[in-house]
Amino acid sequence: MEMRHATPEHQAFRLLYLGFIAAPIIAGLDKFFHYLVDWNMYLSPAFASLFAGRAAGMMNVVGVVEIFAGLLVAVKPRLGGLIVAVWLWAIIINLLMIPGYSTSPCAISGFPWELWRFRA
Repeated sequence: MEMRHATPEHQAFRLLYLGFIAAPIIAGLDKFFHYLVDWNMYLSPAFASLFAGRAAGMMNVVGVVEIFAGLLVAVKPRLGGLIVAVWLWAIIINLLMIPGYSTSPCAISGFPWELWRFRA
């Protein structure tokens, strides 16, 4: 009798599942406290203009969305994984709009799709 939880696929799923619950919740909470990093410096001028240049207000909204996304991954991993992947692409677009900043989109955003593909 094979145990489903012992398969490498399920172990990979569990690791991604837990990571994409913890990371958005921790980052979302830190948007309010700036304990890990000053998140305001990672907000492009174009997105800051949506909140009349108030980066702190924008980051608070981002924090709420990230906390919600992490909780959604916890209860509905397929939907939550898809939303986190789209959210990461939005972050990448924001970062690429900052003059002099570059990042690797494929390195950041590929993993949440795996939560959507696999079932718990």
